[in-house]
Amino acid sequence: METGSWLNLFVALVFAIGVCTSRLAMRSIRKGHEYYHRTIYKKTLIEELLGLTTPVRDSPEATLAIGTTPGQAEINEILRDPNAWLTAHCTTSQPGRIGPGLVSNRSRYLPDRRVGHL
Repeated sequence: METGSWLNLFVALVFAIGVCTSRLAMRSIRKGHEYYHRTIYKKTLIEELLGLTTPVRDSPEATLAIGTTPGQAEINEILRDPNAWLTAHCTTSQPGRIGPGLVSNRSRYLPDRRVGHL
């Protein structure tokens, strides 16, 4: 074989390895996302059983439950219908894609970095 043919074969092999690695990464991200949301459900269930979701002051949002993201603060939705909540939040409900929402919808959780905003 000529040098150019070997080079083309090498480039095709590197490309194929990249495709396989990307698919493996997508599967890993989906599975990790599913584990994360199931852990949030379990955390919320334990908080409910311990009475940590009961309001402690005048505001219904003032509880002892740990809610670091807007999704974790959906206590009623999580406890009322856990399967619907998991299906709505897990990317595995959309087989074959991670989805653009995995990045763009998560931007609402990031702090506003503009001057004067916290």
